[in-house]
Amino acid sequence: MSVWKGLRELITDSAWKTLREQITAGNVPAVLELLETLDDAGRKEVARELPAYVRSLEERTWRSDRSVSLRDAQNLALKAAGAACLPAAAAAAWLVRRDLQVWRSSEQRTEQVVMRASSHRPASWRADVGRRLAGKLRLRDMDPWDNEGQRNWELATRLLFSAGEAPPTNDAFVVGWLAWRRTTPRGQDPFFSALVPFIFEAEGVGARLAGERPEENGTWSRTGSWIGKLLAAAAATGSANAARPAGTADAADGVDGVDAVGAAGTADAADGVDAAHAADAVGAAGAVGGADAVGGADMPKTADTAGGARTADGAVSPVSREALLDGCVRRFLRGGRARDLAWFIRLHQALAPTAEESAARLRDYVRLLPVAPPAVAELAFGQVKAVDERTPLDDGLFAETVEALLFRPEAKLVKAALIWLDRRARNRGCEAAAVAFAATLFGHERPELRERAVKLAVKHAGKADPLTAETVREAAGVLPGTLLPLITEAFGAVEAAEPEAPPVLYAPAPTDLPGPISSPAELFEKTVLHLRNHDMSWAETERLTAGLVTMGPSIVEELQQHVHADAPWMLHDSYVHQLFGPSFLIHVLLQRSEGLLRRDRRARKKAKGEGGTPPASRRSLHERFLDAAAAVDHRIRVLSQHQRRGEDFPAPARLLHLRFVDAAAHLGAPVLLATPTSSTGHLDPDVFAARLRTLEEAGQEPGVYDLEQALLRLPADTVHVPGLDGLSSPAAVRAREWLASGGFRAPDLVYGFVPVKHHRYSWHADQSWEEFSHFHATAVCESPLHSARLLGTITPPAEQVATGHHAAEIPWWPAVLPSHRELTAAHLLHHLASRSHDPYDNAAVLPALTDATGPTGQATAAVLLHALGSEHAPDRAGAVDALLSFAAQDALPASDLGRLLPPLLETETFPLTRLLPPLTEAVRAGAPLWPFFAEAIPALLPEPGTPARTGLAPFLSLATTTAELHHIRTPLPALTTWTPASPTSRPAKEAARLHQTLTAP
Repeated sequence: MSVWKGLRELITDSAWKTLREQITAGNVPAVLELLETLDDAGRKEVARELPAYVRSLEERTWRSDRSVSLRDAQNLALKAAGAACLPAAAAAAWLVRRDLQVWRSSEQRTEQVVMRASSHRPASWRADVGRRLAGKLRLRDMDPWDNEGQRNWELATRLLFSAGEAPPTNDAFVVGWLAWRRTTPRGQDPFFSALVPFIFEAEGVGARLAGERPEENGTWSRTGSWIGKLLAAAAATGSANAARPAGTADAADGVDGVDAVGAAGTADAADGVDAAHAADAVGAAGAVGGADAVGGADMPKTADTAGGARTADGAVSPVSREALLDGCVRRFLRGGRARDLAWFIRLHQALAPTAEESAARLRDYVRLLPVAPPAVAELAFGQVKAVDERTPLDDGLFAETVEALLFRPEAKLVKAALIWLDRRARNRGCEAAAVAFAATLFGHERPELRERAVKLAVKHAGKADPLTAETVREAAGVLPGTLLPLITEAFGAVEAAEPEAPPVLYAPAPTDLPGPISSPAELFEKTVLHLRNHDMSWAETERLTAGLVTMGPSIVEELQQHVHADAPWMLHDSYVHQLFGPSFLIHVLLQRSEGLLRRDRRARKKAKGEGGTPPASRRSLHERFLDAAAAVDHRIRVLSQHQRRGEDFPAPARLLHLRFVDAAAHLGAPVLLATPTSSTGHLDPDVFAARLRTLEEAGQEPGVYDLEQALLRLPADTVHVPGLDGLSSPAAVRAREWLASGGFRAPDLVYGFVPVKHHRYSWHADQSWEEFSHFHATAVCESPLHSARLLGTITPPAEQVATGHHAAEIPWWPAVLPSHRELTAAHLLHHLASRSHDPYDNAAVLPALTDATGPTGQATAAVLLHALGSEHAPDRAGAVDALLSFAAQDALPASDLGRLLPPLLETETFPLTRLLPPLTEAVRAGAPLWPFFAEAIPALLPEPGTPARTGLAPFLSLATTTAELHHIRTPLPALTTWTPASPTSRPAKEAARLHQTLTAP
């Protein structure tokens, strides 16, 4: 027995050795042939060797061999080996390993190779692996651009199909089916009927199909879109049910159960799977039950698996009109984002339900009206109206429908409801109910809806009963003076309500920043947190920087251990140019400590070589770090190596960089001078004097830029600091002279539009230049401080600029000049010239700008408008908060906003429609924006013969709301002199309504 066992091991070892050589060479055909010759013992041996072999291939190079890289070929061979030798659970995990991904397109598709390698496996194994693979699919990978996701889905599909298994119905599998079977004819898709019902259940379907659009003639392609395929299937179901009894095969589609299996099997063979395996796949599917097995062993038997006729027991087919309409409504009721429901809306519209079909789902359509996304609510309302025209709604459903619509926030739906009310009142004799419902809108925030509701009530006042008339009079008290007389004339005297005062805005109070880091343990904790997450606020960064300067040497040994284990890149000299802020300080700190340790090692080696012994006792690393002579050498080296870096940075970023270089050159100093003490970015004068005293007592001088930043952070009204009296250090003398001269005087800004060109974003190498007109501010500053000259000088942008500076420190800029936020805004505008597409994080920059102090002007207004018109919702939300904060501080440049809006719209910086939602939110919150509207409206009214700008009508409506809220009664002459092209157009009506409001008593 031992002889035979040894011989078998020898043969097996030889087989694995040969197989390993072919895998390493990436020879997939040879690997497949070798796998077919293995016996059970050989497969077990291969299964044992595979994991260790993969670990040995960590250093694999990329080498192109025809269309397949060596790495891809090796991975493909390894997948084949795993499919041939591993048990089901291990094989499923093996096939989706991240380190075995096939990245590039291959002449040998993964699913073909794996299917051939597993051709000897029984159907139960293929079914088990297929189910496990389907369960491992991830929704985010079911993308037409994701090759690995497609390979895994195709592999799971082929394994299940060859085993005659029903298709999985998990979300990822269904979305993958939709992604990669869109152009497959129904007759060649054995999973069609089984998976159609899950289109309405699986998450991610709407997002995946959102891009489907009809042909130019409005029809849907039956071979290129899922809506077209579903419509064709539903039509086939309807014609089949009308022409034949249930249970008859549908020859029109040319597919019966056997043909479906045969078509799929033929495709496998054509794709390159060997013919014997293709025949096995067809045979396995047929053995289980033909098309029924492919469509789902647990599905009811159908007359037409792919076509969608009725089932044998008379139940509704999953691809009938009834099933599709029910699926759409069921999906609407589940809710979701508008984009995720758009495809289902298009499918519902393409089905074009009749009034009878809608009547069967009437209750569900009414349930959708209050909370569904606007497009869904509009669709549901259309179906309700269609049913009502055929058979009037009962009073309960009618009231529920109207109440749901009148309280929707979308003006379009409310207007549609009022029109329907008016028509129904005329045709159905329900005038009193229409008047009562209209009265609920008298307090609506939209002037045009209030006016329409008043006109409807007045129109049907003669049919209103006394109780309804009393209801109208009570509700009319909130109407403005332009509409109240209409109600009084039709319903009698009305007691006008006291006008509401606009909301009160409260300015945020400055707060004191936390004190300095108090212990090495806290410093180490904050440093590790920074290394793991660089997203720190400017205040946290300033505090950490001060802690690293004062206590960094005390944690250097502990920090070394952490960095060596978790962030070794921090020690590389080549990485230093990518470091900024505390990361730069940490790098310098560790580099200096590494230098001291290397010096110790050289000293010990030298002493040992000379026959001596190293000193038994020496100073600690911390003590040597703070050695005065060594500190001077370190300072000179750091300043010479890093001070010139960042010369092309914007001025605020340049100063921040110089400050961090300064801090790195003064590691171990007793205090950092410029660390702010207030949330505005200011530095308390008494704290400033105390820090200077500490440095003087320690016999040290602050860094040049540390001192200059500290002076710029003193409050603007600081003239004398008593704590500086008696100090004799050069820094103290310089500080007293600076304050005596009046400190920093912000330069006068010169505003205007300048032409700028920059590269248009493109995937192509020959990128074109995009020209636009940019609002800019320039300034010239003379000052004894280099930092003041740097920040106070702004030059026009270059005529052609490449993509500019983009870094996370831009939200720190307002704290660099906390008393001069208009100058900071001018720097932000200068930055916008080079990064108009992705400038900075408005949601973080604008709150810091409002926390600072100082006057505001055109630069601040331009920054606000850019943020209000941003493509990114968080930017617009941050702009609204900033606008309200400026208003609460009585620092909102509203007139400048209005003057700048028209020229910025002319340059197509942003569309007017994008500003409307954030402006509406600001008006509702009580922002005093009337000066903005008064400046903007005259320039936005179109010239004779010119069409009105898109969004002008709602802009004028918002101006009316602002005038009513703040009781503005100052007429705009432009409204009286403007002659609209069409007096009945909406802009003309809104302009007339605004003029009536401004001229009302």
